[in-house]
Amino acid sequence: MNKIIIALILISFAFTAFAELSCGFIIDLSPPFVLPSGLYPPPDTTLVDTDVLIEVDIDDGIAGVWDDSVRIVVSVNGIPTDSTIGTTDIFQSFSSGDTVEVCLRAIDEIYDTLFCTCPANVLDTCWTFYILECDTFMVERLCPDPCGIITSCGDQTVSMRLYPAGSPAELGVFEIEDLMAVIERSSAPAETLYAAPRLSVEGDTVIIQPPFTRYENGDTVRISIHARNDCPFIMTDTCEFVVDTEPPVVTGFYPPADTTIGLSAPLLNAGIVESRAGVAPESTIVRSIAFHADGTADTVFWIGAGPM
Repeated sequence: MNKIIIALILISFAFTAFAELSCGFIIDLSPPFVLPSGLYPPPDTTLVDTDVLIEVDIDDGIAGVWDDSVRIVVSVNGIPTDSTIGTTDIFQSFSSGDTVEVCLRAIDEIYDTLFCTCPANVLDTCWTFYILECDTFMVERLCPDPCGIITSCGDQTVSMRLYPAGSPAELGVFEIEDLMAVIERSSAPAETLYAAPRLSVEGDTVIIQPPFTRYENGDTVRISIHARNDCPFIMTDTCEFVVDTEPPVVTGFYPPADTTIGLSAPLLNAGIVESRAGVAPESTIVRSIAFHADGTADTVFWIGAGPM
């Protein structure tokens, strides 16, 4: 840093007194600079996290940095996407495999009120960092099936297959340490599974065991698979179902049991209720046996709405 004092002496021959005027100024020939470790993310680094706070730390030991001049421009895969002026940080979300270039511009802190200052010293620099290219998996529900009711699975195991995005025929390659399962159900607080015995992996299939061997009858259950970290990336899907472990119930029938009627061709009917899964119409089978006075009998079957 150089400081120059120029003294101007004004002498008046009409008076015995004289005045002295001095002008001091600072010479700054260097631009602002980036402090050590002053760029984040550092140049040429690879990040796993896709949400990044980009920060710069700059200084100018002589004139100082003109804060309002600081400009950050972010380009992703060669395309400018965002910029900021007057701040030293910017937050942005990226995608797996992105190449990010950040350019920084700043000048000295000058006060050019008389428009006679020399051009400012300019810091103009760029650096690049990368977002790790992660494998992406899709989730396919296997059991229970999309009908959404458990009625026959003895162990009530839920299984979900993970496969590489865009390649459903390929075998997914991942570790149980990459995953977690979130279970929400109507009869208990939500819980998260991270490891065996209730969370396991067989090949490309994630297997989730119910709590205490079985879900409760009437439970509404939501199970979702998530990645523990940003990589690998899992396109989360939810398996939602209602647990139904009880059969339909007959609520009434005609003619009533053990009664005698005076009709030779009565209309037989019964009420069947299933409050959760409902009754499959074609699953209803009715068998009628008529015992005649001569000791013979006739048997008729109905399935659904008509006789067999």
